[in-house]
Amino acid sequence: MKAHHLGSVVVAATFAALGPSVTAQEKSWKGESVIHTKPSEDIKFSDVVEGKRVFFPFSGLFPIIVREDRDGRVRIRDGRREGWVDKSDFVLARDAPAYFDRRVQANPKDTWALFMRAQSWFEKGEFDNAIRDFGEYIRLNPTDSSGFNSRGNAWSAKMEYDKAIKDFDEAVRLEPKYTMAFAGRGYAFGAKHDYDKAIKDYDIVIRLDPTYTWAFNARGDAWRTKKQYDKAIGDYDEAIRLDPKDPKSFHNRGLAWYGKSEYDKAIRDYDESIRLDPHYAFAFFNRALTWHKMKEYDKAISDFDKGIRLDPNDAPAFVGRGRARYYKQEYDKAIRDYDESIRLDPQYAFAFYNRGTISFRKKEYAKAIRDFGEVIRLHPNEAYSMTLGHFAARHAADSAAAARFLKDSARDVKEDWPYPVIRFLRGEIDEPQLLKLADNNDKQTEARCYLGMDHAIKGRTSDARAHFRWVKENGNTTFIEYGIALAELERLESKAE
Repeated sequence: MKAHHLGSVVVAATFAALGPSVTAQEKSWKGESVIHTKPSEDIKFSDVVEGKRVFFPFSGLFPIIVREDRDGRVRIRDGRREGWVDKSDFVLARDAPAYFDRRVQANPKDTWALFMRAQSWFEKGEFDNAIRDFGEYIRLNPTDSSGFNSRGNAWSAKMEYDKAIKDFDEAVRLEPKYTMAFAGRGYAFGAKHDYDKAIKDYDIVIRLDPTYTWAFNARGDAWRTKKQYDKAIGDYDEAIRLDPKDPKSFHNRGLAWYGKSEYDKAIRDYDESIRLDPHYAFAFFNRALTWHKMKEYDKAISDFDKGIRLDPNDAPAFVGRGRARYYKQEYDKAIRDYDESIRLDPQYAFAFYNRGTISFRKKEYAKAIRDFGEVIRLHPNEAYSMTLGHFAARHAADSAAAARFLKDSARDVKEDWPYPVIRFLRGEIDEPQLLKLADNNDKQTEARCYLGMDHAIKGRTSDARAHFRWVKENGNTTFIEYGIALAELERLESKAE
C-alpha cells in the first residue's frame, strides 16, 4: 500500500473552526480527532498482546479519534485495530491545516505535506480547499491513485457524487486492488440510492480487507436501506466483533432491530451506544423514536430533551418531540416544537404538516390551511396535505381554498394509496370503490376517517358516526386520522345529547 493511501469515507463529518493553538496541546486529547505528521510507514503503532508488545502496520485511515492520552502516547483506532502511538507524531485535526501549510511553505517540493494539507482541509470540513490541494497533488503526481481517491472523498462530501465516482474509477484503474477507492465509490453509489452497486463495492472492500470495521457498517447500512434487516444485523455484528468500543455500530444495529419491529433489542443497542458515547445525540434521538413506537411517550420526550441539549439545531428532533407531545395531547407544547423546527429549517415540510394537523384538531382551520398549503408548495403531490387542507377549507367555509386543494391535486394523481382518497373527493370514484381500494386496516383507518368527515360536513351525521366508530373500534391508534376520528365522534355525540 502506498504511503498516501489515506482517506475518510465518513464524508458527512465536519469539524469545528480552528481552535486553540499548539501551545494548548498539553491538555488531554481524549475524544479529539488527530492527523499524523509522518508517512504511515514511519508511524510506530503497537499494543500489548498476551504480555508482549507487538507492532502493527499503521493504516492512516481517517478519522482517527483518540481513545486514551497517557504519558506522551495516545491510544487510537486506525480503522482496523486499536493501539498506541507517540503523541509527538500527531497533531490535532483542527490545527493540521496551519501545521502542514507551514511545511509546504518551507518546502514547496514536499508533496507529502501538500497531500496532508489537503487531507487536513477535508477533516476540517473545508472541502473546496481540499479539492484545490488534491488537484495540485494530482497535477504533480498523475499516476498516484491516492490523489484521485482522496479528491473523490471531497467531491462526495460536497454531494457531487458523479464527480466523486469518476475520481474513484480512476483510482481503481491505476490500482485495481485499492481498498479505499472501492469504499469511497461504494459510499457515493449509496448516496445516489444505487444500493446494489454500493454493496458490490463493499463486498470487494471486505474481501480485500476483512478487518475494516467501517466497511461492515457501510454495507449494513445499505442492506438496512433495502429493508434486508437480517443481512444488515449480520454486518453490524461483525463490526461490533471487530471493534466493540465503537458506539456507531451499536447504534446502527439498533436501527436494524427497529426496522424489524424488535424494539426491546433496539433499545438495548441504543443503551450501549450511549454508554460508550454519552454525547451521541443521534443515539438519543433514535432511542426516543423507539420509545415513541412503544407508546412510552414520557421516555421519548426525555430522550429528545437529552439529544436536543447535545444538538439544539436538529430540526427533525423537535418534530419528534412534538409528535410525542401530540400523543400526550399537549398540543401547545407540540406546536412550539414544530415552530422551532420550522425556524431551524424553513423547508422542512413534515414540520408544517404536523403543525397543520394540530391546528386542524384545534379547529383553527385558517392556520391549518396555511400549513397544508406550505407542504404542497414544498412537495406538490403530498396527498395527505391535499386531503386535510381540503377538509380544513370546507370547515372554514372557504370554498375557493377547498377547490384549490383538489385542483392542485389534479396535477399528478397516482393510483397508489392514498391518492384514491383524492379521486373520491374529486367525484371520480364513489364510497364503495374507495373502501374496496382500502385493502388493509391502515388504509381503512384513513379512508373511514375521511369518509366520516365528508359525511359530517354534508350533514349526514349518522353515516359519519358509523365511520368514526369503526375507526375508534378497529383503527390504527398511532395514526393522525385515528385522533381526528375520535375527536369528531365526540363532537357529534355531544351534539346528539
